Amino acid sequence: MSFKRLLAAFAASALLPFLAHAAPITYNLNRVVGTGSVFGTITTDGTFGVLNSGNVTGWSLTINDGDGSGAFVLSNVNSSLFMSGSLFSADADSLDFNFAGSSGLALFQNPSTGSGINWWCLEGLNSNCAGTGQGESVNRFGSPTSTHYSTSQVIATTSVPEPGTLALAGIALAGLALRRRA
Repeated sequence: MSFKRLLAAFAASALLPFLAHAAPITYNLNRVVGTGSVFGTITTDGTFGVLNSGNVTGWSLTINDGDGSGAFVLSNVNSSLFMSGSLFSADADSLDFNFAGSSGLALFQNPSTGSGINWWCLEGLNSNCAGTGQGESVNRFGSPTSTHYSTSQVIATTSVPEPGTLALAGIALAGLALRRRA
């Protein structure tokens, strides 16, 4: 293998960590919360590690608190997101929330945070965004239901390969093509 080809392969592999963060990532969720549920998607800017509300670029979440009020869709068009603390994180495969953490929350709520209706909330031990603490809750019209957790939980997963995986596959194919030529 020539020095130029070796240098190109090295440069491409050095760029892989940056490529993995270059594109938005959409995570799918389907959760049971007490007698209710929440399902849909959350899209991030591709950041890995602790997330803040600026890293969440979109969401479409169908919530139902199980009281007969029916389902409601929270989206980045009709609702707000409030996040605090460092309990919500992302990696290439999942969104995670550390319910055992002492302080932090992620609240998706319509029409705005603090309105008292239509929410999905993830909260740490001392956060109480929905009055339950250390768990997740969903509320449609004033009958919240919740589930208590004392550990970190996977909230959502991605089923689409992230850009870094695609880049690795591309480099492997290019390497095979170069080897075949030589």
